[in-house]
Amino acid sequence: ATSRERNATQVALEKEFAEMDKGDPIGATSAGCQCDPKVRCGLQGRSFTWCRIGGGHCPLLRSSSMELRDPSGADHHLYKVGVPYPASTALPHRSGAVWDYCAAKP
Repeated sequence: ATSRERNATQVALEKEFAEMDKGDPIGATSAGCQCDPKVRCGLQGRSFTWCRIGGGHCPLLRSSSMELRDPSGADHHLYKVGVPYPASTALPHRSGAVWDYCAAKP
């Protein structure tokens, strides 16, 4: 493929990803939760679609589930922005919110 063809492919992919980030969620998330109504289901800088969880009725928000990771090992907590990561092995401060995988409307 020529440089021009690669650039056209890259532009097409970026356009497709931008459209995916505008998506309203389709149904429940993978853990049976609902996306926060103030956010979108989209890539949001990742290679998968996700959203912040809202509504308070979600298995991910149960205290017994708060330390669990999903089958891929991902931590579903969201962390506070602007809090410097400590030089120690301590984790950054949790925001109290969680995220989950979602599917966006095409």
